[in-house]
Amino acid sequence: MNAATETSESFEAPATAPRPVRPFYWSVRRELWENRSLWIAPAVAGGVAIIALILNAMHLQEGLQALSVLNPEKQRMFVSGIYGGIAFLITMVMNITVFFYLLDALQGERKDRSVLFWKSLPVSDTTAVLGKVFTALAVSGVIVIAVTLATQLLVLLIATVLLMIGGVSPGPLWSNVDAFQLTVALIYAQIALALWYAPVAGWLLLVSAWAKRVTILWAVLTPIAIMLFERVAIGTHYVSDLLAYRLREGAMTAFVRRSRDADVVIGGVNSIAPREIFDALNPVGFFTNPWLWVGLVVAAGFIAAAIWMRRYREPI
Repeated sequence: MNAATETSESFEAPATAPRPVRPFYWSVRRELWENRSLWIAPAVAGGVAIIALILNAMHLQEGLQALSVLNPEKQRMFVSGIYGGIAFLITMVMNITVFFYLLDALQGERKDRSVLFWKSLPVSDTTAVLGKVFTALAVSGVIVIAVTLATQLLVLLIATVLLMIGGVSPGPLWSNVDAFQLTVALIYAQIALALWYAPVAGWLLLVSAWAKRVTILWAVLTPIAIMLFERVAIGTHYVSDLLAYRLREGAMTAFVRRSRDADVVIGGVNSIAPREIFDALNPVGFFTNPWLWVGLVVAAGFIAAAIWMRRYREPI
């Protein structure tokens, strides 16, 4: 009896601490599961760039052959232009996808009444909404970086094969790839865009939590109505100037091209060539811009209001 008891005690499984639930992590995973367009759309954009390269192989091959006779500076311009164009295309596609994702993020779950199921789980409204914000601003940027780098690598490999088939050395193509500089600039650009457009994301999320239908009209027409009211009733245009700066001009402070003769700004991001993008990084000017921090405070207010709306808003 004692021997049996000792044997059973010796084989008793050791007690283990329960694994953490990590509700925020699974909230983000849920957003990616339910909104596959967040990674499909940029992947399709990258695929379109590769397909366009293959379809124009003959024309591109002639251009790549001509690359070998250009001076090193023009070779850098050519290669950096291709890489910059790919990054711009994928970023724009992701921005459009995130725009519609945020408009549907909270309204969609109220419309199909799945919000009742998610509220029955041990996940707070704050965690659920912050998971959506993190997905829109941070995870989307990571996806853009990954898809862009993969697309650029595939384009480089395909161009190398085309050059070798044409009997041209791919050396200039590889030697003029500023991979490190372009990657750093891409990562910095995604961080800057996420921080600068955080209030826009917060506004779209608030509209999604409040509106019963046609969220895109509420999101777009409301600021337009405010601008028209200010212009007609007061005769000023502060709101339109503020929105124009937030949507178009302000993000340019993240990049500055300076004159070679004097330390003066001579253009925004639109005037910067892709090969100059690394030298144009302006993190000090961007992070000391007071309107960046004002925008983040406004974004926090919009997100807090969206959390309150999700907690008390009824399903549609």
